[in-house]
Amino acid sequence: VIAICTFILLFGIKESARFNLVMTCINVVIIIYITVCGAINVNRYNWQPFLPYGWDGVLRGAGTVFFSYIGFDAVSALAGEVKNPKRDLPIGIIGTLVIVTLFYVCISLVITGMVPYNLLDIDAPLSQSFEQIGWNVTAGIISLGSISTLTVTTLATLLAQPRIFFQMSFDGLLWKPFSYVNSRNVPAFGSLVTFLISATLSLILDIEELANMISIGTLLAFTIVCGGVIILRFEVAKTDSAESVDDYMKNLSISAVAYALDAGPSVKRFARFRWYEPLARIIGQVSTVVTLLVGHSYCSVLLGVSIKMGAPIWSSIMCVVPMVIICILLALLSPKNVPKTFSCPLVPFLPMLGISSNIYLITQLSIDAVWRVAIWTAVGLLIYFGYGIRHSKLNKVLDETIPIDSHTANY
Repeated sequence: VIAICTFILLFGIKESARFNLVMTCINVVIIIYITVCGAINVNRYNWQPFLPYGWDGVLRGAGTVFFSYIGFDAVSALAGEVKNPKRDLPIGIIGTLVIVTLFYVCISLVITGMVPYNLLDIDAPLSQSFEQIGWNVTAGIISLGSISTLTVTTLATLLAQPRIFFQMSFDGLLWKPFSYVNSRNVPAFGSLVTFLISATLSLILDIEELANMISIGTLLAFTIVCGGVIILRFEVAKTDSAESVDDYMKNLSISAVAYALDAGPSVKRFARFRWYEPLARIIGQVSTVVTLLVGHSYCSVLLGVSIKMGAPIWSSIMCVVPMVIICILLALLSPKNVPKTFSCPLVPFLPMLGISSNIYLITQLSIDAVWRVAIWTAVGLLIYFGYGIRHSKLNKVLDETIPIDSHTANY
């Protein structure tokens, strides 16, 4: 399936989009068919108890199947293929999220209403549920539909990843061959590398290990996105004027937390206390916002581990209190960049909630999957610090925009 999808993608985005549209329509028809047929055979007594494993089971299950939402970052990765990404991408991502969530809820209710949860086949719950009630034809249709579902999922992943490689290479973070395109404007080299990596992982890992690994990777990526929203919202616009450079360096330096906390006279009085300067000399030019995000993430990890290990309630409270304080500190910051088009609402509370929930779900998954993702992340960091950071176009722009002289070197 991976080889066939890669072959299709090499023909171009239009041909791939047409094929993907046909397969997606087939999947939607099958999902609606399953929902209607299953609703006829629902027994509401099978929903008692409605949460047999409690909220802990719900969250562990959510962490396991989170890889199903990997298609949303695939939508964002196609920003270069749309005419008006500022308008089209928010509509595409939010619309897809609503539709897919609705389908998931309907299928889950129908299947658990047809057959008691403890009698479901873990490997093939949909088809086996209809076989248990004697609807063998429908079970056969579902089995055929699983092939098209697998094809669409694989196609979406293989479509997005080469374009992520392409953009990273274009920005100087990856080697130049990843930015080469063929006569049909397809990043052929990135597509082939994605095919080799995907095929190798599918051969050496079973479905459960692969699902956990992809889920953790997706949760980690979404966590970084939530943090990126906060950082970009409070980042000072970069210009070459001396005043803006001074403000920019003050915003970056943790020693200027009082300058960043533009919240009135009380904060100005707080600025008189210089207790944070020794910490500033140790950390250097580390963003105040990034430092708070790291602290919030660390507390989220401790909270997830303490709950998983069944620690006393006071240990969870000790983790939650610093998280609330960090949210309040971030809320006191004055936003520097507010997009004029679509923007994330309730910043920083909504992104911080996203970071906490994502990290909590990560802590509920198997430790083996965490180690695999840690190794994979270490490889990415090695590539970044070994190649990307020295060839980044953004770094070159900053070097030209913000001169390092005796004035800015003091921060």
